[in-house]
Amino acid sequence: QQQQQQQHCGTLLSTGYDEMMRTHDWAKRLNSSGEVRTPTDFGTPICSAFASNSYCMVGFTSGKISIYKKRDWSVQHVLAGHDGGVSAIAVHPTGKMALSGGDKDGKLKLW
Repeated sequence: QQQQQQQHCGTLLSTGYDEMMRTHDWAKRLNSSGEVRTPTDFGTPICSAFASNSYCMVGFTSGKISIYKKRDWSVQHVLAGHDGGVSAIAVHPTGKMALSGGDKDGKLKLW
């Protein structure tokens, strides 16, 4: 199983080919503090980045980027993303901008 992990304020997000995202809370020493199944048409989650203490961005093999609210892991917004998948996401420390890299299209997008 492929895993991409990001750490922010004691929280770790683990993703894999089973199309599940698992959260881990290191501050509370919880190995698994929750699981979220990704929407079926999004594909496999490949990369993630925390946008603040409240949000997380996840890139998928479909090329879509989903913004989740950390409190309940509900989808807040879906960005069109890239052709052929998202290979990387980085969020500016202010949480107001993000940069994503496309797997097949080779493009960088500023959000």
